[in-house]
Amino acid sequence: HTQPRASGTMDDVLHELRKIDDHAMIGRLQREMEEKHVYIADGHHRYTTALRYRDAHPERDGARYLMMALVNMYNEGLVILPTHRLIRRENHDPKTILQQIEDTFHVESIPGDQMMERIHGEKFSYGFFCNGDDYVIRLKDRKALDSIATESTALRQLDVTVLHELILKPLFHIDTDDENIQERIAYVKSLPAAMDLLSEREYAFGFFLNAVNVEEIVHVAKDHEVMPQKSTFFYPKVYSGLVTQRLE
Repeated sequence: HTQPRASGTMDDVLHELRKIDDHAMIGRLQREMEEKHVYIADGHHRYTTALRYRDAHPERDGARYLMMALVNMYNEGLVILPTHRLIRRENHDPKTILQQIEDTFHVESIPGDQMMERIHGEKFSYGFFCNGDDYVIRLKDRKALDSIATESTALRQLDVTVLHELILKPLFHIDTDDENIQERIAYVKSLPAAMDLLSEREYAFGFFLNAVNVEEIVHVAKDHEVMPQKSTFFYPKVYSGLVTQRLE
């Protein structure tokens, strides 16, 4: 065990940076990784940018490489947290929205502090805050998934895809491909933070999701697709900028 070259605590997570200069260890790591597939859990935009930079600068040897942090996706210390959605009040009538949701989902009124416990581990189940009232909503019939326009079975099976395609797009007219979407929807990782925002009444609707699991991410990648935006939050994160790569 070498001494850390650098260390620091960020967001209550201790980061320690060590250098491996044992050639036997480096060789072993290379052999171990040779047959493995790498899934980009966070940073596919950066990867795409690196490929473009490489293609634009064939004269720079450094451009043929990019840095990445490799993490065992089945490590018990790796947690995937959900990202919840809040919708601005705008001109949506809460009663009408609730009635429209009832066409496709079972709706159950519950105390707000039971919301996440009641949906835990259930596919296509969500906590729903509607203008001051709390509910659990559950998809009535999985045949509704057939209406989702994607070739990927894995994408169609994601809770976040079902929420966006069966509720947010048709009922709130929110399209995740829209550049102006950030003005109408807020993505919040913490349940208390979401509830605080909802209490300020700027947002009238909240949708609370279960976390995605690792196998769902693998299946989407095997379908040559990328996960929908704001569908995963990996914790703890390796902070960007701990090391830098010189390209010149």
